[in-house]
Amino acid sequence: DIDGDGDIDIVGQTANAFPRAFINNGSGVFTPMNIGSMPDAGWAGVRMADMDNDGDLDVLTGNNSTVRIQRNNGGLSFTSINAGVSNGEFEVGDFNGDGWMDIVSENSGTLRIWLNDQTGAFPGFTSTLSTGSLSSFDVGDVNNDGRMDIVACGDAGTINQIWIGNGLGSFVQSATFGVAGNTSVQTRLLDWNGDGILDILDGNWTQTTVYLSDGVGGISGTVAIGGATDGDRQAEVGDFNGDGNIDVFRSYDTNFAVTLGDGSGGILQHKVFSGVISGLATGTVGDWDGDGDLDVVISNNTTTQFHYNQTINVVATTPPQNYPYALLNSNVSATFDWDNMNAATTSQFVVNGDKSGWRAGAVSGAGTSALTHNPTDDLLPNERVRVTLTSAIFGTGKSIEPYVFEFVGVTAGGPTVFNAVSKAFNVSTGGAPNHPVVGDFDNDGDEDILTVIGSALVYYSNDGNGQMTETWSAAAPTGAPTRYPGDFDNDGNLDVLSLGTGASTFVAWGTGTGTFTTTTVATSTAATGLAVADFDADGDLDFVVPTGAGTMERWSNNGNRTFTALTPAYDPTPSGAAANAAAGDLDSDGDMDLVLGMQGADSVRLLLNDGSFNFTLHSTLATPNAAQEPVIGDIDGDGDADIAIGTNAAATDNQIYLNQGGMSFTLSGTFGNYASRGEYFGLALVDYTGDGLLDIIDSDASQYYFYENTGGGSFLASSFTLPGGFSRAVAADFD
Repeated sequence: DIDGDGDIDIVGQTANAFPRAFINNGSGVFTPMNIGSMPDAGWAGVRMADMDNDGDLDVLTGNNSTVRIQRNNGGLSFTSINAGVSNGEFEVGDFNGDGWMDIVSENSGTLRIWLNDQTGAFPGFTSTLSTGSLSSFDVGDVNNDGRMDIVACGDAGTINQIWIGNGLGSFVQSATFGVAGNTSVQTRLLDWNGDGILDILDGNWTQTTVYLSDGVGGISGTVAIGGATDGDRQAEVGDFNGDGNIDVFRSYDTNFAVTLGDGSGGILQHKVFSGVISGLATGTVGDWDGDGDLDVVISNNTTTQFHYNQTINVVATTPPQNYPYALLNSNVSATFDWDNMNAATTSQFVVNGDKSGWRAGAVSGAGTSALTHNPTDDLLPNERVRVTLTSAIFGTGKSIEPYVFEFVGVTAGGPTVFNAVSKAFNVSTGGAPNHPVVGDFDNDGDEDILTVIGSALVYYSNDGNGQMTETWSAAAPTGAPTRYPGDFDNDGNLDVLSLGTGASTFVAWGTGTGTFTTTTVATSTAATGLAVADFDADGDLDFVVPTGAGTMERWSNNGNRTFTALTPAYDPTPSGAAANAAAGDLDSDGDMDLVLGMQGADSVRLLLNDGSFNFTLHSTLATPNAAQEPVIGDIDGDGDADIAIGTNAAATDNQIYLNQGGMSFTLSGTFGNYASRGEYFGLALVDYTGDGLLDIIDSDASQYYFYENTGGGSFLASSFTLPGGFSRAVAADFD
């Protein structure tokens, strides 16, 4: 940090020998500037150290004949001083324990020690060490006596050497190591095995190796890093995955590699980043973007590239994102771009079905690149399953980027013939059910019904053959109809979120026995709809509430049966009176986005989530009047989220928009232009034919219409209909 602003800057020396600084603005954006001059041709390294003890970093640059100190005056002003140090390669360290940085340089097979006169000047060398031709060296306390030692690695024909310092500027050779004739490109000291003693990294043209120190100036073992024919050009050390253990960075050919240490002398993972730059010459590490982890910069003679250390990412899932016919006994797997994942739990790898709730099970795959959640119980047909891979999942110390995806349980093929009235309900509470929801509320493996009738919350238990019997009822906190089933507290029991226009929301918390307790949430009385998803990727279900006032409330689940309204409420531009909303991953980036239906002539909005429950308006769709009821699913079977939009207007087409990728949606077809409309109940995507393609049920108070998906986003109107006079239809395998 040569400008003292708290971020890491870069200094290099160009081929024409002028040192150059690249000043970081804190976000990884660099401004170049010259900081001095070098009178002679050639160059032999750049170092940064406080040579005059004034509290800021000076820059040392070397060429074939001398070292110059670019003295930092503050304010990015530098004064170039000839240090009087004859030079080839050089390093800095306090060799006589006086608190001032000294210099060791190599020229013509001799190391020379130059002591700082405590003014930042170097009157002359005080001792010489006959080493033979060297290509790199480093300084540090390798025998734990509190004094600086020197580790020197040879050029062709010279063996590597350890020189022990006496704390007064003199050194004696304690050991040699390695193979004479192997050319070192970078020497670095590091504690590879976590014993508190500095080991030696010999970045080598032949085989890069960590030499383990015995603590008394000798070598006790070796660990090979990378391949014997890699031809390393640079080696550096740092903790790349944040686990507190030292790792190794190497650059070679057109590649760079990161080798993760396990802290006890072993290797956790060796990862190569191939073909990143041609003619790679050098590289180094630092936290360029200020996010707390180490990044990489690499360079050849013409180009410099920054490679930022990112979190571990999901690269594939099973079942795939938006898959409409997952086997009911499916395990759920995620594959990462990391080879050594830590063990995970079901509270970190969350599987939550909208008919059966949070899924218990076991997560396997630790030590590999894939984790698998094996649910204890099978899915239910047509169950929408939400999966969250939270940031609490780690791979060798590095957290994953949270990832949310969905799929749907398969339904069996059938004749697509529905009997008139197969089963009559056994009821105690009279009245018309308002928007019933289905799911396994008593954990017996079949699908039951919960609904609001008047001011009562009523539960119907399924006997397994489709016979529904009212077994429980209680006063509903508000007149809001039941809306959305899901396990909102992750206790394995299915809950229901209820919301209605002009009434507060309430949650019916399932006990798993067909009974419920309720709490209320103070949502807007102008609410017009509801969408549920894990919008912040923390493992529990949140919800949004569109309003007729044009705003949309965001309610974050606290995980303890309470919700917090995020402020401010989202206010799309252009604004308009919203209707209902649907959640899904529109851009396939691993978080849940929204399609916002609108009242009147306003176009449907596509809202993108940044992964933290914040939305931005991406675009609008050219939708008809009163396009109020969007639903999301993989309609054409290509793996991404498509949109069906239902309209509340008579003589107006419903629409199908197919996702072409890159947030491009194409109107592929229309359906259901009706001469008249009753009270509109909206669309449902249901594979009622069991062919793996999502069909459509369109319903209003006068009629129920069925449209069979024939593939590619095309639909054929079924001759089968149901009479009107009912509330919303729900689909389930009741028998």
